[in-house]
Amino acid sequence: MATITAKLKGTFRLGDAVTGKDFEAQVSHIGVPQTVTRDAPVTVLTGDVIHSAATLAWSITGTVLLDLTDPTGVYYYVLGIIGTDQPFEFLPVGPTGPTISGVCTVDGWNTEELAAGAIVSSKFTWPVQGQIVTTPPAAA
Repeated sequence: MATITAKLKGTFRLGDAVTGKDFEAQVSHIGVPQTVTRDAPVTVLTGDVIHSAATLAWSITGTVLLDLTDPTGVYYYVLGIIGTDQPFEFLPVGPTGPTISGVCTVDGWNTEELAAGAIVSSKFTWPVQGQIVTTPPAAA
């Protein structure tokens, strides 16, 4: 069976369906990395090794191109909701692929040093509250 791959070309919405913003036209990089944390294993007197349970955490990360001249754009939208928990929905390959969703805490922008004449962009890392939900696409 041939391996099927997909190119990243989808949608990203931050906030609810009514007041949220669609970001996909400005996102150049995006991901939902998972972090696994475990305490060190403990050896007890019987010689058994006790392993701790894993603590799982996710974040939504990416790089966004910013239009600082649009007062209704993504940059100012995020500034207005810093510190709040917002739903997000990410379809990495559009409607033919999975839907990745959850709730993240919006920590604002991290605009690093840019060269003169560069496109203004910002990296973001927003922690996900709880776990992400990955919904597979509907069967054809």
